[in-house]
Amino acid sequence: MSEPLVRTFLALEIPEEIRLRVGQIQGHLKKALGGIRWVRPEGMHLTLKFFGDVSAADIAAIEKTVSMSTDRMTSMTFSLGALGTFPNATRPRVLWLGIEGDDTIRLAELQQRVETNLEQVGFSKEKRFFTPHLTLGRISSPGKKMLGIDTIMRDMRSPEIHSFRVDELVLFKSELKPTGALYGKLARFSFGG
Repeated sequence: MSEPLVRTFLALEIPEEIRLRVGQIQGHLKKALGGIRWVRPEGMHLTLKFFGDVSAADIAAIEKTVSMSTDRMTSMTFSLGALGTFPNATRPRVLWLGIEGDDTIRLAELQQRVETNLEQVGFSKEKRFFTPHLTLGRISSPGKKMLGIDTIMRDMRSPEIHSFRVDELVLFKSELKPTGALYGKLARFSFGG
């Protein structure tokens, strides 16, 4: 009998007050946009690497590699940014809220270091460019043209600055349920060891 696999990803955990603010933003968007499956704010995180289903041995390798990648990091501060879509606003599949701030450069460097170090122990490197964001929702009919989303994205920007600090990465496990994903923490990697 083979060992069970665990669906995992590496992410920054978002503070509760920021998740509440993002929930308010979603509330405004729900009035203007239909056909979106909204992500629950309590499940939001800033993903650096999605692994998919991995074994216990893989998890041990991830933990060792990520620990080495974060030992020289210090806390980072970010703020909520503009709305965006993947792959584009004409035929979006994902609606997201950007993460901004001077530390996004350091975050991108950390993400690349983690990717490179994990590739050396057998994990494939992400081919897409890293865009720090929080996923707000997924379009129910991907590929369908959504009229007006580009105007909403341009006009919908919070005038207040909502900044937050992070000082660790978290290796999460994810269980897919009919009511949505349930997340648990497998390991924490404090910046600076």
